[in-house]
Amino acid sequence: MASIASSCLAIILLHVNLHSSDATEVKPVDETCADHDRHCFEWVAANARDCLHAPYVKMNCRKTCDECGTPDKRFDVRNMPEVLRPIAFLLGIWRSEAGGKAIFPTIPIFTYGEQVEISLPDSGMRALKALNYTLVDSFLLFFNLHKTQNLTSILKLFMKKKCKFEKCIHIYVFIYLFIFIFIFIFIYLFIY
Repeated sequence: MASIASSCLAIILLHVNLHSSDATEVKPVDETCADHDRHCFEWVAANARDCLHAPYVKMNCRKTCDECGTPDKRFDVRNMPEVLRPIAFLLGIWRSEAGGKAIFPTIPIFTYGEQVEISLPDSGMRALKALNYTLVDSFLLFFNLHKTQNLTSILKLFMKKKCKFEKCIHIYVFIYLFIFIFIFIFIYLFIY
């Protein structure tokens, strides 16, 4: 399935600036905190000191200047390398969802969503002057397609949806059958 978020930016995307809890002092998040000028990312990326010294930026770019709560270093545009500043607006988490409006005779109605996370690398990787790119596709609101780090994480996602065992028995059977077939094929290829 072609990736919606990575191939087409025409879909309405929601930019969410997440806050981590690894800082020592946690400020409460102000829900009204927002950028009132569309050029805030450019200004702060060009000169991070504007958040402290330029009155207009200080007043109208509160979200970009991380005055809304605990700043997440992965999405802090002030730490962006000079070479990457023209694309500073991409930094953050972008989410899109399609509600399954198409009608197919053999495919049930579904919800498909994608979340693209573009973040700064950790301090050990700063010399690369690159951005981290993570894509998560969700199918039926709970099945991760691309982020398959391990099968137990998929099972945990099913459990979080408060799905009673009787209602979701077909899903559990499918997952365990898939695991069994995968292990069988792996052993078969390894032995022969």
